[in-house]
Amino acid sequence: MEQGTVASGKRLFTGTLLLHLVLFMYWVYVHVHESSLISQVEDTVGSHVFPKFLEFPGRWRFMTFVNMFSQLVFYGLCCVNHVLPSGGVVNKYLTKLLDLMFTTVIFPASFVVFTVFWPIYYLDRESIFPSFFAKLVPVYLVHLYHTGIVIIALLEVLLVCHRYPSTLVGLFFMGAFNSAYLCMMISSLLILGHWPYDFLNNLPPIGLVIFCGTSFLLYIALYYVGKMLSHLRWGDRLRCVKQD
Repeated sequence: MEQGTVASGKRLFTGTLLLHLVLFMYWVYVHVHESSLISQVEDTVGSHVFPKFLEFPGRWRFMTFVNMFSQLVFYGLCCVNHVLPSGGVVNKYLTKLLDLMFTTVIFPASFVVFTVFWPIYYLDRESIFPSFFAKLVPVYLVHLYHTGIVIIALLEVLLVCHRYPSTLVGLFFMGAFNSAYLCMMISSLLILGHWPYDFLNNLPPIGLVIFCGTSFLLYIALYYVGKMLSHLRWGDRLRCVKQD
């Protein structure tokens, strides 16, 4: 019985290693390809259509890009963690960091991007995905950027037991991440003269406050959805869900 459990654990470890390696290579490809598309946009439409696109804060003002970069870092660190000696000091601290990244950033941010992007895309595509982008970005890439991330997050929950932090720690890091992104959006307004997404430029101040507040509440709600799914999949095994 014990040997069967060990063998099962080894197969799961090998499966997650391969998954993380494939996903890291996937995000490397996505970033390289996305950078080439940006260059094509600049050459095609010119600076008079999309001025100062690469100037600070550049692509960091788009949550899709922030999420993509976070995924690249996360799965890169996952691959590093797989080759570290199990139980070592670095392995322990890196595991804690990866748990914190996935639970407070990767999972909720992926679902926020999916949940916010697609309704606006179908209601007012130009305000969130300009037509000159649509001419250059294949449909399958749009789905990889905004739908594939949800599938990847669910696979991670299914295959890896991530320990959730206490409520206070979770709220702190979610608040820090969202505050940092809000600063990027405000930087876009101050430096470039407009919000990252066109529909935000049409909202009154109170509308902006409501949108940002609602988005953060949605982020927190999706964090708890991830916590619930993790508990359903793993129970209290390895104390994945820390008791407050």
